[in-house]
Amino acid sequence: MSDVLVNNLDLFVQQDFFSRQIVDNIPGVFYVYKEYNGVYKLFTCNEQHLRVTGYSAEESFKQEPFFFIDNASVDAIAQGLSKIKTQNYVKQVYGSFLTKKGKLIPYVFEGYGFEYDCEHYFMGVGTNISDLAQAHQDLKNERLQRELKEKELLALTLKDKQKEDVLSSISKKLDQILLNTKSAEVAQNISKLTNEINASLMFSDDNWQEFEMLFNNIHKNFYAQLLIKHPSLTKSEQYYCALIKLHMNSEQVCNTLNITREGLKKKRYRLKRKLDLKNTESIESYISKI
Repeated sequence: MSDVLVNNLDLFVQQDFFSRQIVDNIPGVFYVYKEYNGVYKLFTCNEQHLRVTGYSAEESFKQEPFFFIDNASVDAIAQGLSKIKTQNYVKQVYGSFLTKKGKLIPYVFEGYGFEYDCEHYFMGVGTNISDLAQAHQDLKNERLQRELKEKELLALTLKDKQKEDVLSSISKKLDQILLNTKSAEVAQNISKLTNEINASLMFSDDNWQEFEMLFNNIHKNFYAQLLIKHPSLTKSEQYYCALIKLHMNSEQVCNTLNITREGLKKKRYRLKRKLDLKNTESIESYISKI
């Protein structure tokens, strides 16, 4: 549409582009603003402009651009008008019409400045981007939902690990008490309790299965794509990649995998070699793209 305006600007002027016949045949929302004492006011527009905004010609003419938009669009429109004054054109100005009935309709605008009979004008078009805006909003909502699920999964994983650490600590203390007790009955009870704690600690495989199930609900096909590219990865290395995908920091990874900082350093080195990454390439950056 911009090429039509620019390439035919002289023709519009020569043929009196202010006429309704020409204006109403321009697709989209078409507008012409005239400068009055440094302020642009609507000089004419096509029928589509009137239908979209819901204002009559009498209500619309002599109104500033801000009259037709919502408050959130004011800055963008103001910057667009400034560019028209300094460089005679502006493109891809995003804003929303605020109709007479209070409905918001997202549009992208452009305008081109010119002179006519020694008067300053600019004309332009607006294109409805409701479908595009909805698609962006849906994508944003999907991303937010995924981030929320990731945080829930991360919290669950760390919580399980913290519980495991507490139970393990209690088990060790009970073992110490068992060594020092002289009561057979107490020793028997402690042994029974220790066995129950140790049994509850033997849930690593089940835990990872639950983790994988929740993880796959968020990042579908992650493991499949990872193994297609790198079939030699061990189960432990796959889990580590999943933790990286969840943006876990080093301390959280160490706690979850029950390894030391030195152990994590070695694990990262081996993983980087298996992923065939250069020294300058980041594991996190690579995993984020899978």
